[in-house]
Amino acid sequence: MSQSSLSPAVLHCCTAYEQTFALERGKGLDEYQAGLKAKEAYLKSMPNLTDRDSIRDFIACVTHAMVFELVYERSGSSLLRAAQIALRAARSESKAEKAA
Repeated sequence: MSQSSLSPAVLHCCTAYEQTFALERGKGLDEYQAGLKAKEAYLKSMPNLTDRDSIRDFIACVTHAMVFELVYERSGSSLLRAAQIALRAARSESKAEKAA
């Protein structure tokens, strides 16, 4: 997949992964251990669930991580459920603001 075809949020997460992986390999960690650290960096760089746009970006990052097996399906499903709940809350807030 071309880096240019990625959304900015997914690109940000992938960059965190790649930089951390390279840094940890440079420190002498084996591929497996460096990969674990890189996966952690990817997850930590995902957007917060604060508004509709960031929720969509979060979903894109989780989906990308699942496709490329950076997170297991079970963990990914839990993250997507959290995004779904956050999206419902954002919609409720939006409706309440419009009503006021």
